Amino acid sequence: MARPVRPPAPPSGSRRPPVNVYVTLPQEPGDERRGSVVAQYFAALPKMVCCFCCCPVFKCAIWLCILEFVVSIYAWYTTFNLLILTFEDLQIKDVVVLLMLTGWLIALCSSSGALIAAQYKKKAHWVLPRLILQAGLLVIGFLVLFVEIAYFSGASQRINGWVIWIYESFLDEPLTKEHRKEIHNELKNIALVLLMIVIAFIVYMALGLCATRKFQKDLERDYPQFRPVSGQAPSAPPQPPTNPNYPKAI
Repeated sequence: MARPVRPPAPPSGSRRPPVNVYVTLPQEPGDERRGSVVAQYFAALPKMVCCFCCCPVFKCAIWLCILEFVVSIYAWYTTFNLLILTFEDLQIKDVVVLLMLTGWLIALCSSSGALIAAQYKKKAHWVLPRLILQAGLLVIGFLVLFVEIAYFSGASQRINGWVIWIYESFLDEPLTKEHRKEIHNELKNIALVLLMIVIAFIVYMALGLCATRKFQKDLERDYPQFRPVSGQAPSAPPQPPTNPNYPKAI
């Protein structure tokens, strides 16, 4: 009976082919750092927008002043042009609006000039005129918002009656019931539009006030000013002189 033939054995000096080994290379630390930086950037993006950290605070404050100046000068020119066109038939409301806009422009230019001087002179207290102006406008905005809330909470008839009474007092002409009804409907629509404008105005003024206040804090931190010392005599007697290096007696 024939025996099965075995395959020839490989020579003793030969090597087996290497087994495929898959090795996971470690990730470079730079990739993890890059990914964490991008994640932190997007996480801090809302804070950067709200806290004016994306650009110098002084530029934010100045751009807000420029925006207010452009809008105010346009409103002043429009009112002045209307006043010139209706010079033969002047109305008190147009004159009052023109005077108010003129006073506002003077205050705006003064506070903006003080803000620029604070940047170049590095004096934080020169920012106060701008802060006072913005704080006053913010208070006025909240007062108007309170009136709007009261209007839509059930006091619309009373407020409309006051407005119609003021209107009749200026014109010296009583209104009919139909005119009163039309004015009531118009005042309701005006109040709704005014509510949205007041909310946007309050948000704008709050952001501007935060930017100006942050600019003042940066000046106080980077350029501390001299504070005068009181010239009055101290209330407590002076402490006796001591030498910490001198050994105390036992």
